[in-house]
Amino acid sequence: MAELQEAVEQPKVGSFVESLRRNGKQIREDRAISLGEDAETAYRRSIEDLKFAIKKVARKRDLALDMSPDNTYSIISGRDFNGTDFYNNDLNIGLELRELEIRLEIAEKRYQQLFG
Repeated sequence: MAELQEAVEQPKVGSFVESLRRNGKQIREDRAISLGEDAETAYRRSIEDLKFAIKKVARKRDLALDMSPDNTYSIISGRDFNGTDFYNNDLNIGLELRELEIRLEIAEKRYQQLFG
């Protein structure tokens, strides 16, 4: 009966008042958790985006090797092929792919260091 009377006498305290009553340690802990979650999510998303970009660039490189004609009635003649353009395009795609791989490697290592 005494418990019921205490519950009636004490006013209900909402989350706003509880938030005001928190001490510095609790505030720092909540802030650290929030910031850590935000940073970890950003890293995970970035790593996923880099992996997807690597797949897209690898497909782009494979498609550049496709020299087949558009239809069965046409052929690609030697004079339509420019080796220098092919080389420049292939080199640029290779550089783009390597840059993405380096970024991914760095991001994954750093993720492990920061978040385990």
